[in-house]
Amino acid sequence: MNTPLLTAEIRTEPDVVFVRQRARQIAALLGFDTYEQTRISTAVSEIARNAFLYAGGGRAQFCIEDSAPGEGSVPAQLVIRVNDSGPGIPNLAAILAGGYHSRTGMGLGLLGARKLMDTFRVDSVPGKGTTVELGKALPAHAPKVTPQFFSGLSAELAKLGSASPMEEIRQQNSELLRVLDELRSRQAELDRMSREVAEANGRMIEVNFQLEDKAVALERTAVAERDARSAAEAAVATREALLAIVSHDLRNPLGAIVTSASLLLEPSKRPGDEAERTRKLAQIIQRSANWMNRLIEDLLDLAQIRAGMLSVDMKPQDIEGLVRDGIQMLRPIVAAKDLQELNGTVSAGLHALCDRGRVLQILSNLVGNAVKFTPKGGLITIDARTNRNEAWFSVRDTGQGISEEELPHVFDRFWQSEKSSQAGIGLGLSIVKGLVEAHGGRLWVESKLGAGTTFYFTLALAERGPAEG
Repeated sequence: MNTPLLTAEIRTEPDVVFVRQRARQIAALLGFDTYEQTRISTAVSEIARNAFLYAGGGRAQFCIEDSAPGEGSVPAQLVIRVNDSGPGIPNLAAILAGGYHSRTGMGLGLLGARKLMDTFRVDSVPGKGTTVELGKALPAHAPKVTPQFFSGLSAELAKLGSASPMEEIRQQNSELLRVLDELRSRQAELDRMSREVAEANGRMIEVNFQLEDKAVALERTAVAERDARSAAEAAVATREALLAIVSHDLRNPLGAIVTSASLLLEPSKRPGDEAERTRKLAQIIQRSANWMNRLIEDLLDLAQIRAGMLSVDMKPQDIEGLVRDGIQMLRPIVAAKDLQELNGTVSAGLHALCDRGRVLQILSNLVGNAVKFTPKGGLITIDARTNRNEAWFSVRDTGQGISEEELPHVFDRFWQSEKSSQAGIGLGLSIVKGLVEAHGGRLWVESKLGAGTTFYFTLALAERGPAEG
């Protein structure tokens, strides 16, 4: 017997967040403990995200299924079906067998959801869409599903409403902390069960401490964001855009951390592979944490720039040494894209009055932006020369160029070119603009479609003297 509870459309990114929230709320109302609520909401979120990303949207249906009178005793369970009308899932058999590997992480959501739920079924027809069914047996103390209970559940869901993206991030932080507590409590048991993976377990403990520190940092950031919103009532439109974009970019790595941490709690079906399995999951957690840390640093810089509180330590710097250090720092990033070796030219004997670390940050952001839009085999150069009482820096690439329509927007916050398929929230060039202006310099861009792009910025010249670190 099937008792429908809720149907939700998935058309936008906030819809994915809403479906996750409803999954957790329904699980709580059905008597699942907080650990099971996290598993259910994480699994549903991963499948809803897949429908949004790969099929352009879909629909999530929540219901209770149990046996009808006379059909025997079948335990009642919460069932969630997510269906879409997309192109279907290629390589589905290989993904479910664990033999498909993708650089983008395709397939991790399906495998993670299957691990987190009691029952899992996926039907995918090329060109006609995909249906994923997730099931979790109701706890023994769950209330009996009657018309009265259904009416009360609907009323409770209506009262709970939909949380904001930032509140959802804070909720996920809390879930992550609970998972970390569970990991610590089970560590002793894991040591007794797998003596042969003692070294891997030691690495996992270290990762746990790193995750705990990151969770605290994220919680502090969430509090700072909340306080900043209270003081920025005059910028409602900009604030809402910030929350929507940040929730998107933090949710993906945070979801990967929650899923990987949950999978670490599951005993391996092949004990001999435990060390390799733990290492791969730890790498996923570390990459996700590093991305979140970079995003948080960019947001903090942006907040300081907007508040006019960005500090720069102005000292005479040797421009030749500054550019040389920047090139050495950024060469691995350029090489990873199979571009020509990063080089540059600098007029000898130039000194600029600037903050060395901030100028290296400017060069890093500009080169990182150039790498995104320069094809394999292309060239990026960093040059510096004098023009009257200024030092002129340029970062030039042989990429696809920027159209005249897009040029006026390249330094806008959260703006990204329609041609960009790269991850990010569009803060890099906006931060560059704030850093250059904090030095009293100027920043501009010249570009032509098909002929590459050159970003220029200026710094004040300084009297010749020893470079300061």
